[in-house]
Amino acid sequence: MRIIGILTIFIVFSLLITGCVNIKDPAAGGVGGLFKSTDGGETWQQKVDLLSLSDQKQTINNVNVTGLVFDPQDTGTLYLTTKNYGVFVSFDATESWASLSGLPLVKINSIVVHPLAKHIVYLAVGNQIFTSRDANRTWHSIYLEALTEVDLTVLMIDPTRPESIMAGLSDGRIIKSDNEGLSWRIIHNFRSEVKQILINQNNNQVIYITTKGKGIFRSIDGGDNWQSLDQSLKSFRGGREVTKLIGDVQNENFLISINEYGMLKTEDGGNTWTEYKL
Repeated sequence: MRIIGILTIFIVFSLLITGCVNIKDPAAGGVGGLFKSTDGGETWQQKVDLLSLSDQKQTINNVNVTGLVFDPQDTGTLYLTTKNYGVFVSFDATESWASLSGLPLVKINSIVVHPLAKHIVYLAVGNQIFTSRDANRTWHSIYLEALTEVDLTVLMIDPTRPESIMAGLSDGRIIKSDNEGLSWRIIHNFRSEVKQILINQNNNQVIYITTKGKGIFRSIDGGDNWQSLDQSLKSFRGGREVTKLIGDVQNENFLISINEYGMLKTEDGGNTWTEYKL
């Protein structure tokens, strides 16, 4: 597999960082928020300026960041989700940020942007799924979980069929909509919190699910049937506790798993794994 270096790199921080980082502009205020490098990581600039109508400079350096998502159609548009301040959006590649109104100022668990219509965005917030169809101007709920103690943990849009949306819940259920969120159905229950949904970019029948404590599951028929990949990970202590699963758009069988063991790779869809050494 070829590894291609990306010149623009982003790092997000939760309130405080430690270690050696070369920050060009520490005057931006506080060591937190988001940092950007355009020279392969040699130098970093803090990008936390918040658009405001007041004369006083405001920043987002004190927010707990939970995620950073690019608009699939516009690399200059980024969404920053937080633990307690809702969502911020940048339309100029992080030079400035704006807070999205109309949303509760609570933890944002997941955000996805429609791959073909950038004005359509979906959010998982607590036990609800919200959507905006007018470029973030207004939001409305399209799913409300009846069990108030259960959260929507992750969202994923099918890249080949954008009207199809999948959502994972903290109690292990996977729900799916085939009509942009108008109706939902349960397709499986893993009995453990769903952490990530990964749909292959070229073959939407191949789906991977990561869970809390139960490892990785794979479906090769669009989610009708699921197979645990536990057996192939038994020899890697901590390999079942996956932080991030990364796929290769050119090879549906190649995956990199970042987990408590370290980094693992598979070239056969998870049947076997080997250590991925940098």
